[in-house]
Amino acid sequence: MRICIYLVLSVFIISCASTSGSNKDEFLWLENIESNQSLDWVKAQNIKTAEKYSHQSIFKKVKKDVSFILGADDRIFYVKIVGEYVYNYLQTPKSPKGMYRRASFKSYVAKNPMWETIIDIDKLSIDEKENWVWKGADCLKPDNRRCLFKLSRGGKDAVVAREFDTTTKSFVNDGFILPEGKTDVAWRDQNQLFIATDFGADTLTSSGYARQVRLWTRGTFYKDAPLIVEADTSYVSASAAVYDHPKKPLSVIYKNPSFYETEYFIYTEDNRLVRLDVPKDILLWGVIDDQVIFETKSDWDRYKVKVGSLVSIQRSDLEKAGAANKVEVIFTPNSKQAITDINISSDFLYLSLLNSVRGQIMKWQFKNGSWTYATLKLPKVGATDVISTDLSGNRLFVEYTDFLTPPQIWYFNSQKKEKKVAELPKRFNNSNLVIEQKFAESRDGTKVPYSIIRSKKAKGPKPTLLYGYGGFEISLTPDYLAVKGKTWLEAGGVYVLANLRGGGEFGPSWHTSVLKHNRQKVFDDFIAVAEALIKEGITTSKQLGIEGYSNGGLLVGTVAMQRPDLFGAVICGAPLLDMMRYHKLLAGASWIGEYGDPDNSKDASYILKYSPYQNIHAETKYPPIFLITSTKDDRVHPGHARKMAARLAQVGAPVTYYENIDGGHSTAADIEQRSMLEAYKFMFLKENLF
Repeated sequence: MRICIYLVLSVFIISCASTSGSNKDEFLWLENIESNQSLDWVKAQNIKTAEKYSHQSIFKKVKKDVSFILGADDRIFYVKIVGEYVYNYLQTPKSPKGMYRRASFKSYVAKNPMWETIIDIDKLSIDEKENWVWKGADCLKPDNRRCLFKLSRGGKDAVVAREFDTTTKSFVNDGFILPEGKTDVAWRDQNQLFIATDFGADTLTSSGYARQVRLWTRGTFYKDAPLIVEADTSYVSASAAVYDHPKKPLSVIYKNPSFYETEYFIYTEDNRLVRLDVPKDILLWGVIDDQVIFETKSDWDRYKVKVGSLVSIQRSDLEKAGAANKVEVIFTPNSKQAITDINISSDFLYLSLLNSVRGQIMKWQFKNGSWTYATLKLPKVGATDVISTDLSGNRLFVEYTDFLTPPQIWYFNSQKKEKKVAELPKRFNNSNLVIEQKFAESRDGTKVPYSIIRSKKAKGPKPTLLYGYGGFEISLTPDYLAVKGKTWLEAGGVYVLANLRGGGEFGPSWHTSVLKHNRQKVFDDFIAVAEALIKEGITTSKQLGIEGYSNGGLLVGTVAMQRPDLFGAVICGAPLLDMMRYHKLLAGASWIGEYGDPDNSKDASYILKYSPYQNIHAETKYPPIFLITSTKDDRVHPGHARKMAARLAQVGAPVTYYENIDGGHSTAADIEQRSMLEAYKFMFLKENLF
């Protein structure tokens, strides 16, 4: 049977070869996600990859090592503080779909948590004969008793939302329930929800997201809920959020004309809808005291506020007229800094900051009409993240880590006491490893930082894996390399993380400088880092592997086509690759603000120059490429990876392919799937770089 499938595929590819180079997309049929023809092709590729790698002893060892790291009983349990409890979602090898659970706050801080299971997703899946994947809980404050549990079939972004009582540990009879969809929900109170979902014909945008926000009252049908706002179909989405506050939560409705633009509306307690007179690219973070917190993404000239600043506006001004009488500047980063997160407790605002791609946390308080701050005492060379804050008090959990230091969880409270409450045991031998931060010069002269993790004793070039992303203002930070340390570094490899433009490592301008027609600069940055590694003698082109996912998959796919001579192996996961059609596939239209519109001739001219799928050439010798995706990815269409693999095979390029049926955009839904993919990747790199 396998031989027959391969023969059929070979005949198909050969028969299509005559159209190569024409405008016709001969592999368009692979965009039909679950057709028999496309799934037969997927199964054939998966069998080929499994037969190549999975029977080798080293594959089994790597898979076992990764499975232990991901599922070990002594790992850190990241929690959310709610009243007297902390909440946590946990997957284990024995409970692959996971369980949502809680323990008393006191027992967690005392390092002896007594966990109580609220819902077991494995049992639920068996009982309901559904392939449920946990996608989180939206719970009503302050006690978390009533929650909307989000359950996905196979890991898709689309979810079923169902009301659950955490006290009785059961779904609520005749409670709130929404059918499968890309749904956004927020509790207004115990009997009302803001909902944005698929309400039927003409209620979705061209990006496939909700364009209506409605207020749904308990005991009524969700499609009969009264409309609050409706976005145009050309918009990306409409949605709602309720920002927590000890006394008076803030209800906000959004309409998003593009991925980076938002029209804000406050929905007041007396049911008025007030449009805010603020820049469309501003980011609303929350509310503390009577101050609404925003971050500017460009200069706000009216109030002389610089790009990247954190500001506050009095809530009563916004609720009355939607405009600010006064804008208070809390903090303006310098050229080496960027705000990455904001968290709020009852009295304090915690600002997470990158300073030369290293983390720190500032604690701000609004008192007597002005803002003052202190800096939390944490190491300044790694990554710092606020895990959870507490609106009923000023309790705070913070994580610290770096590439070689296992994560630590620290507890802070209003009495200025601090305590380490958890620390991950060391997962790999780091005794001879060193971290170095260096800079490469991109084509236009921009200095691009990158971090190298390697052995102090290394002599001569070594197999090296370079990771990058470069988009959507997402910052790559120095997180602990638990899996890569055990698999790649212990095997003698070098690991490199590149902080490319397009990310948020140096504020909004680091991102906006490479949007749309400037996209090539991201690829130039990555190429510059690769060339620097070779020039410094860290590695050679034959020993240099690259890896990226989603937008990072576009990154590595593009540079592999532009500079195939520079790399020895490419891991390309959940990628965008056909950039001339990305806007027509699933959520693709929502990213036009990042990449441009292929239906616009001006945009198409620069997109076509770099789009990986359109730039495969039969006469070019390409490095080995491993393409990874998921059938259940309803964000980035699996057709991107499928078509790329088929076209590369057509021109004789060395291509490996694996498509996980479940997993969604993360390409894996549980520990078994994640450990298997890590083992496949390691085998691919070992085969081609060592």
